[in-house]
Amino acid sequence: MAALETLPWQYTAYAALPGQITTAILGGQSIELTSTVKVVGVADLPPLPSPPLPLTLGALIEERPEWHMGCLYTQMDFSGYISKNRESATVHQLINSTFSLYGVALASGLLVHHPWIVTTSRASIYGSQVFKVEGGGKTFSTSLDFDPSHVKELDRLGHFAGATDGATSVGIGARFQTIGRVLAKADRRLLNASRWFFDSHCGSSDQVRFVQICTALEILLGDERQGRETGLSTLMANRCAYLLGNSNIERSNILSGFKQGYDIRSKIVHAGKNTLSSAEKGHFHYMQQLCALVIRKECNELTT
Repeated sequence: MAALETLPWQYTAYAALPGQITTAILGGQSIELTSTVKVVGVADLPPLPSPPLPLTLGALIEERPEWHMGCLYTQMDFSGYISKNRESATVHQLINSTFSLYGVALASGLLVHHPWIVTTSRASIYGSQVFKVEGGGKTFSTSLDFDPSHVKELDRLGHFAGATDGATSVGIGARFQTIGRVLAKADRRLLNASRWFFDSHCGSSDQVRFVQICTALEILLGDERQGRETGLSTLMANRCAYLLGNSNIERSNILSGFKQGYDIRSKIVHAGKNTLSSAEKGHFHYMQQLCALVIRKECNELTT
C-alpha cells in the first residue's frame, strides 16, 4: 500500500532504434533530443535480469530480453503506472510516443522505408524494455513487445546516409537534433498524425493502410466546424494544395489528387471496398507522400 501511495511511479524505457543506425555511425556519442528523450548506446544501458537458475522448460521457451551490441537505443523517461497485464494507459502512451518519434523520423527523411527488404533477421531486437526508477537506481520492470506488423516495418527501415562516414555522422546527428527540437515543441495533434503516418506503413491490409494515411491527413488538415460548412474533403484538399503548392498548376494537381484519394477512402469506409487496383495502390503512396510533406512542413516551422 505504501508503494501505491507514491503513484505516479517514475520509469525509463529503452527501445532499439530502427534503421541500422549504429553506435559506430555516431562515434559512440549519445544525443539528448528533449529533456525526457535521448538516443544512447549499449554502454549507457542498465543491466537486464539474468535467466533463472536452474533453467526451467518455461525459461527456455520464454525469450529473454537482451541488449544488442552496436545498436543505438531511444531512452524515454516518463511517469505513470505499468500494470502487470501491460494494458494500462501508461503503456499505451509509451508505445504511442515511441511510434510518433518513428513517424517524425520517417517523414523527415532520417529513416527511409525499403519495401523490398524481406529479411527479419533483426526483428527480435524490437520492443521496449521498461525500468522502474527508485532510490537513485533502475530496476527492470517488464518487456513490452511491439505488434508483429510494426516489427516487420521496423526491420525494413534504413537511414539517411552521406557520401562519406564523416558526412553520415554529421548528417544523422544534425537530423536527430532537428527531430529533438520538433519533439520538444510539437503539439499532440502533430505527434498523433506522425503515429498514424507510421502506422500506414505497417500491416498487410491495403484498405486499412489507406484509411490510416487519410486519418493522418485529417488530423493535420481537418477542422470539424469548417468541414461541416464547406465539406471536410474539400477543406483539406484546399489546405493541402495551398500549403504545398508553389504555383497554380501544382495546387490544381494537388487538389485533384487529394480528392481522388478521398474518393478511394470513401469507397473503403462506406462501401466496404475489398481490394485496391494497381492504380489505387499507387495513389496510396501518393497520399503518403503528401502526408510526409505536410508533417515535414510543420516540423520546419517549429525549427526555424
